[in-house]
Amino acid sequence: MTPEELEKWLEGRPEETRQQEAVWIAHRCAMRVLPDWWRSSRVEDLTATTALRASLISGVASLVPTPEIRLAAAPAFNAARAGPIFDAPDAAGIAVKAARADADAASEAAAADATARDAADAARAATDAALARDVDWLKAGNPPGDLPLWPDPVPDLGWADWQRDSASRPNGPWNFWTDWYRRAHDGLPQPMDLLEKTAFQPDEFWQGTDGEVNVRIADLVADWEGELAAERLQLLAEVRALREEIRSHRAGVASPVVRASNLPEDMEPLDVIDADMAKLDVELFAAEAELEQGQPSKSRLKSIAAALGRMSMATLSYIGKMANKAVETAVVEGTKRAVQATTIVVGAGIADRVFNISEAIMKFADKIPWL
Repeated sequence: MTPEELEKWLEGRPEETRQQEAVWIAHRCAMRVLPDWWRSSRVEDLTATTALRASLISGVASLVPTPEIRLAAAPAFNAARAGPIFDAPDAAGIAVKAARADADAASEAAAADATARDAADAARAATDAALARDVDWLKAGNPPGDLPLWPDPVPDLGWADWQRDSASRPNGPWNFWTDWYRRAHDGLPQPMDLLEKTAFQPDEFWQGTDGEVNVRIADLVADWEGELAAERLQLLAEVRALREEIRSHRAGVASPVVRASNLPEDMEPLDVIDADMAKLDVELFAAEAELEQGQPSKSRLKSIAAALGRMSMATLSYIGKMANKAVETAVVEGTKRAVQATTIVVGAGIADRVFNISEAIMKFADKIPWL
């Protein structure tokens, strides 16, 4: 796809998504050659964090295009002398310029490494293929998201050097930036709340040397990790309390007094509620075991949360129908007592709380940076 074709295609995109898609493409073009800039900045003793900050903000804006990130962008891009890109009237044109610069920089970087025209041509072909893949991703109806920067084969335009040198590079620690780029390079989910928190820091936060800025970022990351650990322990306590409530409820359903209550002939027995509670408890046990880990699995927590959500909604639906039938038929006073004396009503309350905790687990899983 030529730059002219890209511009025409972007200008034909829906107005409500056009600017975010253009920013996403422009950001990814810039990210592909960022390792070469990283290498050059060390050789030429340039301040790295100004450009890294601008790239971080453009990445957050491409995924979370909020007014807050636009406000954060202005001072960052002024500092990086890159020009504003978020409120520009010609978002498509900016993406085209980024794509063209991406290809030029990639070929220059490869030629500098290999001192060969073949290497430069290969790098340009790789950037063309990567841009085409990004466009195909959007054409397929996917929103801007986590996608590896390069299709296979992946060219090395300095990423290996970055990984090797980041630990020994002066003015660190560089861990935050290296992990951020690794996730972008590999198409892994980013800890967006941490990235937003970093991107939203005021201009004063970014003043000073690379070393001073990186120490502030390390403190920010430490605070965020502490908050994440506290949230995990709070969730763990809530899961344990809910499991105890389910055990108490199941004991009540099994009591002779409750089972002696007369139910309408066409109503299923209370055993069904007990079976549903047992299934919920199995998933909650899995959640408890995962949350006990210092670094619980993101994918496992998401799977558990999804299962709890589905099961609790099914239980709520069944209990609701059961309670309505009991009240509508009102066959004997014993049925009313069974409903009013918490067997069904408390079951509904538990299922509702399970649904709420399933959402909390899902939100927590979205925050954790590991897989």
